[in-house]
Amino acid sequence: MQVFVSAKNFKVSETIREHIDRRLAFALDRFQREVERIDVSLADLNGPKGGLDKQCRMVAKLRSDGTVVIEDQDMDFFAVIDRAADRLGHAIQRVIERRRDMKYARRRAEALLAETAETAESTDQTPTSKDSDAASHSSDSEQENS
Repeated sequence: MQVFVSAKNFKVSETIREHIDRRLAFALDRFQREVERIDVSLADLNGPKGGLDKQCRMVAKLRSDGTVVIEDQDMDFFAVIDRAADRLGHAIQRVIERRRDMKYARRRAEALLAETAETAESTDQTPTSKDSDAASHSSDSEQENS
């Protein structure tokens, strides 16, 4: 899993870069094989004025041709990175579970269709005993009437 960090309106310190790596490793450890790369963009929207202006945007590119985007804001870069990494982990987990559920649902549906097709073929080809009895009774009654 590759992590790329970019910043807007300030310079990313080594402390913040290490914090990002540590938090992403913790939040996405079990999805190492699923995540190809993560782009982290940090921005200080108001500059030195303060306020709820620290923004973190994380874009995870999955190996299965999916992309998960999380964006969050807070007063502190460390807090916004923590929350965004946790949200990214939960979002990736939901994507993987949905894909797995759809795969199993598709397999079950295909199995049911194959089973009903086999059942329909077997009932169409073999006449039931009622049909053969009715055919023999009608031919007997026709011979009696003649």
